[in-house]
Amino acid sequence: MLTKAKELLPLMKRIIEYSGSIETLEARQVDGFEGNPEEMARLKQEYAALLESMSREDLLIIRAVADIGMSERGHRLTGEGQGPTYRESTFEIEIRSTPEELLANYHQYLVYHTKEQEIRYLFARGVGLNLSEGIQILELEHGLR
Repeated sequence: MLTKAKELLPLMKRIIEYSGSIETLEARQVDGFEGNPEEMARLKQEYAALLESMSREDLLIIRAVADIGMSERGHRLTGEGQGPTYRESTFEIEIRSTPEELLANYHQYLVYHTKEQEIRYLFARGVGLNLSEGIQILELEHGLR
């Protein structure tokens, strides 16, 4: 499964790019800047087409990598100030499992997910940072240069 994840690395990087671009445009709109609706629609359409073109198994592996990035290191949400404002902080914890074990463990919880569920998850959430962190934890880029 780790070999397959390494093969999917170029697609994961494209997902990171699309996710980041969409998040940036959405943040600009929230901040009151006039966004470009045509550009946002184009990005979302291209991103959706990319996800639709992938197999269910590929989507499950990519989701597992993102989940590893989200939860394998220590993350803590803390409330700051008044209202629903949260800050995420990361603290280093020792990872004792091998990359192969991590991927297998996280993947096993996704086996009943459908392709449509995974597309909705990857499309609705900004997974770029989690995916980048998962790639780093699993050392997917090592030996590919």
